Amino acid sequence: NTFLKTSLGGYRSIKIKITGEVIAPGTYTVSSFTSLLNAMYSCGGPNEIGTYREIKLIRNNRVVSTLDLYDVITKGFSKSDVLLKDQDVIHVGPFVSRIAVEGYLKRNGIFEILPHESLNEAINYAGGFDQYAYSDRIKIYRNTPVERKIIDVKSTEFRSSRVFSGDSIVVEKLLERFENLVSIEGAIFRPGAYSVDNNPTLSTL
Repeated sequence: NTFLKTSLGGYRSIKIKITGEVIAPGTYTVSSFTSLLNAMYSCGGPNEIGTYREIKLIRNNRVVSTLDLYDVITKGFSKSDVLLKDQDVIHVGPFVSRIAVEGYLKRNGIFEILPHESLNEAINYAGGFDQYAYSDRIKIYRNTPVERKIIDVKSTEFRSSRVFSGDSIVVEKLLERFENLVSIEGAIFRPGAYSVDNNPTLSTL
């Protein structure tokens, strides 16, 4: 009988360049198993004005892949996270547009939005509504060339409403009241609050 056992004794090193709006731009020597996402970790990631949405991999003076870090953050993976080759260039440009999200959402903060994305996608990046959110209507505070304005957006319009750079999206809290509550008190066995839906008449209550 013949048995064959193979093992990897070493690996090739490659040189790549990382340019643009990153913490530590420059030339890096990495292994041939390094991916685009690994390279972003090596340089510290985008700086305070760098884009997270359009990280370009340039090979032979041609863009061969564009990585969206929001895919990695929200899904855990990205099809654009490809393996690097020798002399590849990774370029990170400045962000295109940013919005602020605050209120009763799971993640509050600043998010980068692409030109074609809607209010619904901005809500998804913020993790969606929390359990106390008034989700039927959202307020958007928008900058105009002269002053600011406020926009009320209903839930049926979330998918069609565009958001623009500088917008502030605010989600308010539910009202502390009930839409179907009735109370009964006095000389009865179980006084207290009841549902009007399940007790539509006085005799049923």
